[in-house]
This record gives sequence, structure tokens and C-alpha cells, in this order.
Amino acid sequence: MHDTESQHPLEQLAELLANFGDYPEGVTPVPACMTGVAFFPGGAGLWGAQVGRPMPPMPIGKVMVVGHNFDSEVHYRQSLAQGYEPVNLGAWGSLRKALQAWGIPLEDCFFTNAYMGLKADVNLSTGKNESSGRFPGADNHSFVYRCRAFLLKQIQMQKPRLMLTLGKEVPPVLAPLARELTAAWSGATTLQELDHRDTALVRGARFPGAPHLTTLVALTHPANREPNVKRRRYHGLEGNGAEHALVRDGLEACGLLR
Repeated sequence: MHDTESQHPLEQLAELLANFGDYPEGVTPVPACMTGVAFFPGGAGLWGAQVGRPMPPMPIGKVMVVGHNFDSEVHYRQSLAQGYEPVNLGAWGSLRKALQAWGIPLEDCFFTNAYMGLKADVNLSTGKNESSGRFPGADNHSFVYRCRAFLLKQIQMQKPRLMLTLGKEVPPVLAPLARELTAAWSGATTLQELDHRDTALVRGARFPGAPHLTTLVALTHPANREPNVKRRRYHGLEGNGAEHALVRDGLEACGLLR
């Protein structure tokens, strides 16, 4: 048995993930964690992580960024070969640009995902490539329940004061974990619906086992940000201005506004 007090939180999460249980059809477990920069569970989820270097500290009490799922097997293998995800292109490039504009240091963030595992290269039941589209395990109630419970473990470890969710798929996973989120996010299938409800920003959510309140902001997924952010609305603002104001108000609400 390990001394959890001397373990890095990522080591603890890796041990918990090793006992996650079965994965549904179309989803495969992550074989190994990259030691360079990559979203968890494909990597440590920490900016500044480098191959052959000690792991950066977990940003306790700061920001958790929650994506939908890590990636497909084929893209994971490509990143694993170099030890990190490409951080200047695609979703990472868009996300880094946005975080910089919002004044959120990358080292203040833990980057993780709502769903564990990888999309299988080919779904055996359909014969189709699963690199894009809806996550194959999203309709498996047992799997979703375990992913939700594992995400709660991550919240309890990191104790984020601010959570940024990426895309429309993440709020439904988080909604049952806190009463405030259940009221604000349940039943919503699009970010535009959250905007219409004026609940894309949730202040003061209390997660079981977490020591303090957390503010959450539902954001456009960075992989498709440019065409989709135009649809955002917040307090009379549209597009990038709306999301910038959402994040600013979220940072102010949780005391992280610089």
C-alpha cells in the first residue's frame, strides 16, 4: 500500500483509474499515460509536464478544465510516440489562445475529461471509425455513472474554485453531481439552451466531499470554437464577447480574477 500523502495526486488518480472497471463496446482503456503535456487520462493534465522531468504540482484550489473525451486510439498513439499532445494546433491551440485572452495562466489549470478511455479506431457493431462524433460510451449507464464518480474524485483531489467545461456534452455529465448544477443544467442539450436559461455560469456549486464552493462556466469546445462561439449569448453580449464576460464573471465570483 502506498503512502497517499507522499504521492503526487496524478499518481493517486492513475491507481484509481487502473481499477476503473470494464469499458463498453467502442471504448478502450488508455494503455499508458504520456509524461508530456496532454489532457488526462492520456497524460498528466498539467502544463509544464515534460518527458523525463518531475511532474509539476497539481494546481490545488485553482482551475479545472473539463473536456468531453481524450481522443481516438489512432490519435493517442500518434501523441504517445512523441510523448505529448500537439499544443500549438487544433483544440489545444484554440484553448491556449482563449485562456491567455481570459487571463488564466496555463499552469493554474488541470486539464481532464468527463469520459475515461479512448474511442476505438473501429466500432465492432457498426464497422465505422469512431474518431469523431458522440462518445461511444455515452449511452452506457453503468459506464457514465463510473465516469461521473471518477470525475468527482478528481474534483475532491484538486478542489477547483473554477471549472470550465468544454462543449455541450460535458454539462449533462456534471449535472447530477451538485444540487446547484442539477437545477441549472439538467435536460439541456445545447449551450444555446443554457444561454437562454441564463445558467451557463453557475456560482456556488457544492460537490460532495469538496471543502468549498465551486463556480462553473460552460464554454464552446475549442476544436470547433470559431464557427460555434458566434452562437453564444450572455447579458446582451454575443460570440467571443459573451464567453469572455462569462469567464470574467466566473473568475470574479470565485476570487481568481487578476
